[in-house]
Amino acid sequence: RAFVEAVKERGFGVIELDMVCKDGRTIPTEYKVAILSNEDGEPQYIISIGRDVTERKRADEALRVQRERLVRFMDSATDSFHLLDSDLRIIEINKTALDRIREVGGTIQNKEDVEGRFLVDVYPFLRHPAEEARLRNVLLTGEPIAYDDSVEHPTRGVVDMTVRLFKVGEDLGLIATDITDRKRAEQERLSLERQM
Repeated sequence: RAFVEAVKERGFGVIELDMVCKDGRTIPTEYKVAILSNEDGEPQYIISIGRDVTERKRADEALRVQRERLVRFMDSATDSFHLLDSDLRIIEINKTALDRIREVGGTIQNKEDVEGRFLVDVYPFLRHPAEEARLRNVLLTGEPIAYDDSVEHPTRGVVDMTVRLFKVGEDLGLIATDITDRKRAEQERLSLERQM
């Protein structure tokens, strides 16, 4: 009923219906409906074109499953994953990255609060010309790099990490691995060896 009213109001509409075939199978279909009017604007005819959208539905479902699998994979990682556009705006992050951002505080509660923001607005400690140059160089050359870095975290003190930057199509991938515990263990081991 709502569809009929919408077609009357706009003069056209699209609706998906499950149709039963002669052999008893049900297939998804899409119908495009338009009202053809005379010169006075009075409805004269209704034209409708229907098509089988089974393949599109299968493709949509396959994409949905693939996307869910990718999100589960990313969110299961213990490293922070970031996907940035060429302007260094965040396109996508995983759960670990979101948890790290929440540790810093502020108003960020979910991925939607982060996506679309500049990386340096989310991580102010990256607001340094050398850091931005490193990111932009990977975007420009396509050459991946990895490096160790230490940053001052507002609640955890100095945090050591390994950062990997790489091109993803026209975008930039950034994976940060927290190596603070490993670095501290190495320092303790070296200190004990010196004492012996």
